[in-house]
Amino acid sequence: MDGVESEVETRLHQIESSLEAKFEAKLEAITTRLAQLEGAMMMLQRNQNTARQRKSAYSNYYSGESPQLMPFKEENLVLRLVTDVATLRSKRETLSESEFVRWCKDRDPSSVGWRYDPELQYLNVAVIVRAFIVS
Repeated sequence: MDGVESEVETRLHQIESSLEAKFEAKLEAITTRLAQLEGAMMMLQRNQNTARQRKSAYSNYYSGESPQLMPFKEENLVLRLVTDVATLRSKRETLSESEFVRWCKDRDPSSVGWRYDPELQYLNVAVIVRAFIVS
């Protein structure tokens, strides 16, 4: 009888280990998927906010009002350009200003160019041009 109990305990331990490994793998997959969904939700919210800002900027432009210069912080711009802080800084430091604007424009989802200002962070080049024209 002891031999049978020992075999049953061994088999139960094997099944338990197998189930535990499968559970951990599924939990990790769910965690990864949840992170992806959170990222997608953030992008959707950002796109909605960008659309509202764009609509507001266009209404100011057509109504003759001076558009607001809305600087982007570095951490926000890296999300918009789908890059990282180190790459953004490296490009800003190694490229000429016009090359940096072009690099940003190529990466920006709305093809917006960005210029660096040490006091204001990153400025949308199109807004700067419109502000200059309107003033």
